[in-house]
Amino acid sequence: MGKISPEQAREMLAAIGCLHEPNFFTLSSETVETLLAQADSVKYRKPKNANGSRARYFYALLLRRAKCRYFFPVAERLLRKNGFM
Repeated sequence: MGKISPEQAREMLAAIGCLHEPNFFTLSSETVETLLAQADSVKYRKPKNANGSRARYFYALLLRRAKCRYFFPVAERLLRKNGFM
């Protein structure tokens, strides 16, 4: 797996509509399936000693990578553009 840039992480989160939802456990099953498809596309593997699902760990990775000092204005702009706000 190559390193995911903050821009790529934001794009992946926006594609599944999760820029505004920090809690993995509130995601729908369809969203989790889409998240797993994205994880497959970048050949993501969860840590060997992980206690959770691969989808949960990939989602946490995307949130960590996407959070930079410009994250919130970009997220707000994308949410407005996609009709979430």
